[in-house]
Amino acid sequence: MSHWIDASNVVATFEWALSDTFSLRYQTGVTSSSDTRFRDGDDTDRTGTPGILNPGDPSVWPKANDNGGPYRDRLNVEGNDYDVQQHELQLTSLIGDNIEARFGIFMLDVESSGYSDRKDYEVAALYTSTLDELRALHAVGGAPDLGATFPSGTCEEILIEQFGRNFMDEEQGANVAPFSSAPPGSADNPVGWLPGHLECFDKDGFGNYAGGLNSGAWAIEQYLAQEQFSLFGEINYQVSENWNVSLGVRSINDEKPSHQFRKLSNSVFFPSRFNPFAQSVDIATVVTGDDRGPCNDAAFLADEEISLEQCLWDQFYEMNDVQAPRWLHVRRNASRVLEFDSTVFNLDFEFTPTEDMFVFGRVASGYRSGGMNSLVSVGNDFAPFLFFDPEELLTWEAGVKVRFPDAGLRVMTSAYLYSYDNYIANVAVTLCPDEPWECANEPNVNYGEVRISGVDFEFAWDVPAIENLSLFGFYALNDGEVLDPFVLPDYVWTGNEDFSEDSEYSYIFGFSGNNLPNNPKAKFNLSAEYAVPFRNGSNLSLLGVYAWRGKFDGYVANNENEKSPSYDRFDFNITWTAPSQMWSISVFAHNVFNEQEIELFEIDGFEYEDPGSGEEVVLLVDNAFVSGWRYWGSEIRYRF
Repeated sequence: MSHWIDASNVVATFEWALSDTFSLRYQTGVTSSSDTRFRDGDDTDRTGTPGILNPGDPSVWPKANDNGGPYRDRLNVEGNDYDVQQHELQLTSLIGDNIEARFGIFMLDVESSGYSDRKDYEVAALYTSTLDELRALHAVGGAPDLGATFPSGTCEEILIEQFGRNFMDEEQGANVAPFSSAPPGSADNPVGWLPGHLECFDKDGFGNYAGGLNSGAWAIEQYLAQEQFSLFGEINYQVSENWNVSLGVRSINDEKPSHQFRKLSNSVFFPSRFNPFAQSVDIATVVTGDDRGPCNDAAFLADEEISLEQCLWDQFYEMNDVQAPRWLHVRRNASRVLEFDSTVFNLDFEFTPTEDMFVFGRVASGYRSGGMNSLVSVGNDFAPFLFFDPEELLTWEAGVKVRFPDAGLRVMTSAYLYSYDNYIANVAVTLCPDEPWECANEPNVNYGEVRISGVDFEFAWDVPAIENLSLFGFYALNDGEVLDPFVLPDYVWTGNEDFSEDSEYSYIFGFSGNNLPNNPKAKFNLSAEYAVPFRNGSNLSLLGVYAWRGKFDGYVANNENEKSPSYDRFDFNITWTAPSQMWSISVFAHNVFNEQEIELFEIDGFEYEDPGSGEEVVLLVDNAFVSGWRYWGSEIRYRF
């Protein structure tokens, strides 16, 4: 795997003292990042012997070392651009000797665009192009509209010359509107689908798509955005020398354009074949003269539910050993703006009985905006899961911080309770209970009530007996419970281009508990840092960190075979800092003992068409996503 990241962050702050009691502060910032990732191989941690594969004979495929299954030679290309602009203006006022008030405006503008493109090198049928197929079709007389001599130029250039643009739409017979011809956003088209179109497929890249390298199996482009405007105010009241109370209120308005994307599906798996260049050919004469063979058999035509013209073209392709040109099927959707707003508060009580003790209590509300589920995985009609509502939170927390100066020890502990309404979570649903992953979706949905409670303990100790040695530790107990789980909507899917029978939604797995997913009940870490000063003013710092996390449920279903086991790791860092403090050099190792864990495990149905027999071949392949690789390196830093 190779991964490039380019990022920049600029922040500017301006402050004005308007008077002895009023001050103004303005802060603005711009963050931009761009990353590109290439993952070569089978896109998992599996190892095997790569090579040229013969899809017609899976028995000779190279085997993966971990399970003896087929080694899939794949390349994933991913890229993202992320841009953030933010502005904040604050007015601070001192009222008397013990009250401070703060008021402000905050604005946020976020844009994100990305693409994902997968190449399946083990599928030999992908190594063709629309241009090659057009050329072969023209050579046997199947594309007369292109003239007596096949035109030069790229496939896109030929389309522009023929149609005035580089794609065919429904007017040219490319009936590829994904699911509905109803107006975008209407009851019959809630997703907002626009009529799809076809583009040339090229083994060296397709259309103007940035991610296309070679033999794209599928590709997606997606755009996301969010604008936020909020007004806030806060009052801090020093009640006495030992007591302080603060109250803050914020009004938030979010605007989110719904997901915009275009999906390019390779016709090897989702066939999009037709010949738009045969407007002037008498296909019956070209195929068999006056004898139309099986295409004259009315019973045959009725039984196969195909037209006479289609039957004749099928005969033509078979006789001349060519196919109708293959095109990329482009699906796209219209954008709409989603609006959310909320008012949240924060109330704090602070008590300092001595200079070495601090006691606090806090109650606050929170909010997370809703949105629209990503359309990347939409292959069918999942309209009931298109949108999800905002999440609301009420928190209670109390704690104490104590310092023991003579022992060099600081201790902090707290207890908390989080209560959520409309908790945003992810579930897996399907239209095909017998083969659930064939027509599955994993949307964000809203649970009803969720409660999280726990206690934590943290310490920092400068060990008196050993100069320059510091120890740090953290331990937490946590319980997350789904009190009101998500209920599937009462909805029946009525069929589309992929399925012919009505289906009802169902969860992919049954439920066996109400534990909140991805929520370990216990975790702790312990770290030690030792500093070695030198006479010239430089110093060497050695840091070691051990972390442990308990087991947890990977999914809301709480199935026993989907639980993630406990996991631990050890990290190490050595840093030398120059006397001027401007230069530093670090050497680090993360996960020194190379402990690994499976984050996600699925069974993939790997399906392709045998180019020899034309039959579909389906292989079940274990697909595990593994984290926790050993990661080491060095870093040189200069501060100015």
